[in-house]
Amino acid sequence: MKVTAVIPARYGSSRLPGKPLAEIGGRPMIQHVWQRVSQLFPRTIIATDHTAIADAARRFGAEVVLTDPDIATGTMRSIQAYREAGCDADILLNVQGDEPFISPYTLSAVVERLNGADHPAVATAATPFPHTEPYSRLADPNRVKVVTDSANRAIYFSRSVIPALRSIPVADWPRHHTYLIHHGVYAFATDALEAIKHAVDSPLARAEQLEQLAWLQAGMSIGIAVVPDAPFAIDTPADLARARAL
Repeated sequence: MKVTAVIPARYGSSRLPGKPLAEIGGRPMIQHVWQRVSQLFPRTIIATDHTAIADAARRFGAEVVLTDPDIATGTMRSIQAYREAGCDADILLNVQGDEPFISPYTLSAVVERLNGADHPAVATAATPFPHTEPYSRLADPNRVKVVTDSANRAIYFSRSVIPALRSIPVADWPRHHTYLIHHGVYAFATDALEAIKHAVDSPLARAEQLEQLAWLQAGMSIGIAVVPDAPFAIDTPADLARARAL
């Protein structure tokens, strides 16, 4: 199966403006992501809304597509870049530009999940929440939770802790259930891109501010690859400091 990877990289960020260009170990964050993805998938495109990011990406050898700054989501930015670049692949892999530690194992597992026998329209990844970590980290709304069916297809994503364990004290929930934390990486079957593009909104997606809920509400199947690598997206100055220390 032929894969094209797209890394959406938006300049604006309320908590960390210019985030893709933030330096980690002497290189911009977006370069770390690109290097990890392009090792597996030679056709890796950076889709950005800003010339500063485009110029930096071209300097380290990336293929770049400048996209409309008014595009609301990374998924829509990826689809626009995929089409403008004239790509012809079976799978569009969408990797967020703020995950400089994304592992090759996770990327491969998501692509393999899309090729599963149940043929989901979309595949993504999730990691079991460590039983040793406190409930406060589980409850962080930036750590999106997902519940799945017996075939590892998504039933629901939420910023809240799901499921609730009614007979157990809240602080003890992580020790009594395997909660799954969602990774922001998606593989799309390219023959489903038109449906994805039109499922841009739904009451659930608006309520949780999670675009994947619009796909679920439209009746699409989302396959989940359960992986051991914990997601580490950089959203705040504190996250950036931790990444630099690592």
